[in-house]
Amino acid sequence: MAGMEESPYKSPTGSAPQTWWRWLAESLWERTKCYCSFCGKRDLDVGPLIEGEDGVFICYDCAKKCVSLIERQRESVNTA
Repeated sequence: MAGMEESPYKSPTGSAPQTWWRWLAESLWERTKCYCSFCGKRDLDVGPLIEGEDGVFICYDCAKKCVSLIERQRESVNTA
């Protein structure tokens, strides 16, 4: 279908998915298509996403970066 993103879990020959769990992941991804709102990576690539309000999602790596930024800002405010 036009406009549909191709699944990352095709076999090397381009036929059916390689294993049943990849088929399941592909099927679920086709239904949800969740992306991190910060880095744009898919949940299949980075693991579970945390959902915020209004359909905003964040992955673990981006959440860690946000916490690090907040901690650095707090330290700079406390030393100023």
